[in-house]
Amino acid sequence: MRYLLLFLATLVEPDAALIAAAFLARRGQMALPLVIVVAVIASLSVNQFWFWLGRLRGRAFLERKIQSDPRFQRVHGWLDRRRVALLVTSRFL
Repeated sequence: MRYLLLFLATLVEPDAALIAAAFLARRGQMALPLVIVVAVIASLSVNQFWFWLGRLRGRAFLERKIQSDPRFQRVHGWLDRRRVALLVTSRFL
């Protein structure tokens, strides 16, 4: 039950969940190897969810927003002009 709760909490707030799980593992109430496995699986799951959501629905959402909101048009233009620099530097943020 604790590991299921850890999985769900890691989907929502990973930092707090992992700090709490590490504390419980230190006190012997959870097994650290299982905490690590559950955290990795939850992290990969939520990353895949957001990737596929963006992949399947992202373009339509952005095109709708860019057409209707001038702020999105301005940001899109800024991002479009700085593609290469953003691609290189985003890995270090």
